[in-house]
Amino acid sequence: MTVPNESVSYQLGTLSAGQFALAVIEDGRGHVVPNPQANFYDSGQSVTLTAIPDAGQDFLGWTGAATGVQNPLAATMTSNMVIAASFTKRPSLEVGTPLEGLVEDGFRLTLTGEFGTAYAIWGSTNLLDWTAVGTVTNTYGTTQLTDPTAINLPRRFYRAVTN
Repeated sequence: MTVPNESVSYQLGTLSAGQFALAVIEDGRGHVVPNPQANFYDSGQSVTLTAIPDAGQDFLGWTGAATGVQNPLAATMTSNMVIAASFTKRPSLEVGTPLEGLVEDGFRLTLTGEFGTAYAIWGSTNLLDWTAVGTVTNTYGTTQLTDPTAINLPRRFYRAVTN
């Protein structure tokens, strides 16, 4: 996933007495916004961490130096901390525009999901009866699949399920 205008900062060396580092780990499909955002914090300083899940995802909770599901999370810096935010990892199927999806060989879908995971893609014309369209292994985080049976259908619904 590429995030435009993302910045990364770091500081090498030791911190002064009374200063602490905070490392935030994002596990799943979402991100964390610290406030204030800094390279180090003074002892007793309060930091608010806000977990923001990606569209179609959920925030599951905090682990490490903080636990629970409170969001936003208020942390008081009394030591160096590593806090992980866990998010769901649901796959998503997308099409750029209807014309980008409809190609000569069928209807093209883009799946975004977990690296190395195999997904079964199912199709339906009525949301009740589902048939297998194919299986893809998500080698790069995003992969494409073309449904050749969709050419002559008035509408088609899709879902991805971990295989």
